[in-house]
Amino acid sequence: MTQDDDLPPATSLALILSALGPKNMEANEGFSERLLQMARDIKFRETIGEEPDLVIHKVRLPAIGEIEIPQGSRVVSAAEQNGSIFIWYMFPVQAAELPKQIVPVALIGTGQKVDHDFHVAMDFYQSVHMKNGEVWHIFFGHSKYADDK
Repeated sequence: MTQDDDLPPATSLALILSALGPKNMEANEGFSERLLQMARDIKFRETIGEEPDLVIHKVRLPAIGEIEIPQGSRVVSAAEQNGSIFIWYMFPVQAAELPKQIVPVALIGTGQKVDHDFHVAMDFYQSVHMKNGEVWHIFFGHSKYADDK
């Protein structure tokens, strides 16, 4: 039995999310983000009609900007490669036919100031230790779909 075997049906998740409302979702951000991801996963499985095969790709992160990754992607690792910071993400092979996710990204160096609005809008993912001794901290914003631009 996998963790996903215990998921409630998509309609139950929708009711939970609507009951949370925007204010409660902000207060319970980790919980609501997990619920949203579960709902997306269920929707994805319903869309393709099967359990997906997975593949891992990588993308170089901009200092500040956005990355475009397939719907249903999960970041699995981050590291330095040839002086740049990359993330590796896993996604269902079938996701190539679905809208892409646009994910805001920011790399913040140790000692750099971070204003309150940034801290509220972005979620810390991981720190990367560079070969030159610098340490960069990866933050991701809330993703949106490419067709929602």
